[in-house]
Amino acid sequence: EDGGIFITCSNGFKYIDTDQRIYHQPILTFKSIFIDSKNHLWGNGPSGMHVFDVDSLIQFLKKPSADYPTNRSFIGKHLRQFGRVEKIYDLQNGSVLSANNEAIYQLTDNGKNQLISKKELDHLRVNDFLQFDDGSIWIASQQNGIQVLQNGKSFPLALSIELGIKKCNKLYRDESGLIWMATDVGIIRYNEVKPDHYTLIP
Repeated sequence: EDGGIFITCSNGFKYIDTDQRIYHQPILTFKSIFIDSKNHLWGNGPSGMHVFDVDSLIQFLKKPSADYPTNRSFIGKHLRQFGRVEKIYDLQNGSVLSANNEAIYQLTDNGKNQLISKKELDHLRVNDFLQFDDGSIWIASQQNGIQVLQNGKSFPLALSIELGIKKCNKLYRDESGLIWMATDVGIIRYNEVKPDHYTLIP
């Protein structure tokens, strides 16, 4: 929110402020990062998933101490080892979905985590998520098309079967409520209210 930029790199973690000053911390190494709606930064690193208050993290990067900032910038303790995280997604209730090559977890910043689905989603590589008002979640997968996750059960989206979609890279809902899908069969514009009305751009 202050206009600065966080950067993950092979030799640590960097923050660039609006004056182009660079702050580097080699002890923080993340493969990917994500800032949620509550201004928390989630970092996926070699030791698992961590969550920081952004303001506290910036202060640590600007004035690092000799000790790792577990008492200052962690919102709760280290969550757990989640393996290779493919995607993290900010849910409407403020928690975060984390997907790896084995399962999907719902993570909270107080460390109370819930396994959403494992058996139904074995070997499902997740490229993107999209949540709907009824709580259901669409999953854009690498090789299983578009899956719907609802009440702990998953099933393929009917349109995904109809068009023979195998790979979906991105899901996006625009301001008018239309859903756009980037798939291996083309770009699809989908009307959630009228499921039979869609446009395929090969």
